[in-house]
Amino acid sequence: MTEYKIIGIAEKDGNFQGTPWHNMYLYCTYPATAKNALGTEGVKFKIKWNDVPQAFGLGSGVFKLADFIQLVGKKAFIYFDRYGTATEVRVIKEYEPKNNGNKS
Repeated sequence: MTEYKIIGIAEKDGNFQGTPWHNMYLYCTYPATAKNALGTEGVKFKIKWNDVPQAFGLGSGVFKLADFIQLVGKKAFIYFDRYGTATEVRVIKEYEPKNNGNKS
């Protein structure tokens, strides 16, 4: 399973041949996997705006793009449907060591 780093988020909407659309885009990087590649590669994932709360496990509610600013810089696993649309985003909780009162 690939671990992605979220480096940007965008909300876009429009109309395609009379059909309105409204999406969130996650801009991510991941470790380069190509045979002759080094560093990271970039990718963009689409989530239909109406599906955003469910994708992030937020239940129901109305959300704005600004509500997701804390995701920038976080690592996540992203799951997809058969069409390549992101359907679930699991943000990885960063390890925070607990201080047990021990002195080094």
